Amino acid sequence: MVNNSTVHRDNAIPLCSQGFYGPIHSPLILFWLFIVAANGIEIALMLCKETLRTVSNRFLVSLAISDLFFGVVAMPLFLVCNINRTILVCVFSTGFIRFTAISSVFHLLLVACDRYTMIVYPMKYQTILTRPRATFLITLTWCLAFFSSFIQLSWYKESSTFTDTTEGGFLIDKIYFLFVLTVFVFLPLLLIVFTYTRILIISLRHILSVRRRRRNLHQPVSPIVHDLKGTFVLLSMMLIFVGCWLPFFLLILQDHISETFLILNSGWSSCLVLYLRFLPPLTNPLLCAFCKQDFRRAWGSFIRQQRLSVRLNIYSLVSVSGIRDRTLSTAVNDVTNAEGITNGP
Repeated sequence: MVNNSTVHRDNAIPLCSQGFYGPIHSPLILFWLFIVAANGIEIALMLCKETLRTVSNRFLVSLAISDLFFGVVAMPLFLVCNINRTILVCVFSTGFIRFTAISSVFHLLLVACDRYTMIVYPMKYQTILTRPRATFLITLTWCLAFFSSFIQLSWYKESSTFTDTTEGGFLIDKIYFLFVLTVFVFLPLLLIVFTYTRILIISLRHILSVRRRRRNLHQPVSPIVHDLKGTFVLLSMMLIFVGCWLPFFLLILQDHISETFLILNSGWSSCLVLYLRFLPPLTNPLLCAFCKQDFRRAWGSFIRQQRLSVRLNIYSLVSVSGIRDRTLSTAVNDVTNAEGITNGP
């Protein structure tokens, strides 16, 4: 974060802060490439396939934009900060990482609320969650994430080096971080857990009721896992986010309240906690692409179109090459025949 606690944390983890270290920083470059590619493909599918432009998918694509922003801006700044140790770069690196983290939390909350509304109020869903309301919620999410992440810069002087902070500044920073972690991280995560718990309970009741009815009518019954696949995909996104980000948030919290939540025995374990947060921006689009039915169909259609396009291009090249060879062969035969006639008796 943007204060002395961040600098102290980095100094306490030499493996993560002593310049570019191949075993630690090289995998992050691969992560960066995969994050940009995966989220870019998800956004492109949304733009190209009209069937994907639903209200529910708007929240997922907005989450993909947040993850793409993490890969395009936050990760490069993080790498530059760890290599050059420039204070201004580290300030913006921390700010953008915080911005994308809070944005992801609120996007996951929107996705959970959208799923809850769809299950509990299926007949009123389209009137409750309209496109203008979804756009407003997405805009509000981005504004809250940006405001809560960068408001800290407002109480630093323009000429401040971000390291010369008074006791009053430390107190403001402490209050700020505790407020952000409580209101913009932990509280939304609790709401997400509560919402998905309600979704699972309601879904199980509905599915079991339908299955009993189908059995009584001697109709085939699909596996219960298949009926809950969509909920499990979204639940997996939430669990991965919590598992990868929660240790990092706890490290920040214990720095500011002088309590010990996590005992890390080595620099490697500390680096692992800090770098786990790079997994959710990669797993979110992969879960959408391979587990969510509409995205999987769109992705399969896209792959088939690309294969067909490649085959047509190869066929056209082969056809053009064959026509060119036949034309050249005909021209050579004509020249040979002409020479034979000219040199004839």
